[in-house]
Amino acid sequence: MCDRFLTPEEAAEALQVSKAVVMRLLKEGVMPGRRVGGRWWRISERGLHEWLSSRRNPAPDLLTPAQVGDLLDLSEQAVRHRVRRGEIPGVVVGKRLYVPKAELVTQLERQAGRPLNTLRKVLDLPPEGEDEPSLF
Repeated sequence: MCDRFLTPEEAAEALQVSKAVVMRLLKEGVMPGRRVGGRWWRISERGLHEWLSSRRNPAPDLLTPAQVGDLLDLSEQAVRHRVRRGEIPGVVVGKRLYVPKAELVTQLERQAGRPLNTLRKVLDLPPEGEDEPSLF
């Protein structure tokens, strides 16, 4: 079975956004797509669906800077600044910044000098001293 390819206009209509938004995402490499003939963009319908699914929750163990800001009562900009300075751990997935939950809690516990089990509970992490459940 052959995959169907969409034009930027068709993808914009399917996503209910403007063509300009789709073009920006394509050019930034955020949305999967290919140039055909060096001029026209085409987006795989299957690839678009997979991309949308992955964007809903890139990984359950990662937080966005906005989520970290809500937890720590900081602005998103302040979180990004602290990641750049190495005060908060960060990883880049695609072109987006995320903060690993477990590393964030470990670093905050180190700074506080005590376990932060309430924060661990909010983030759905095991209490201090309990290991992650084994897969084997």
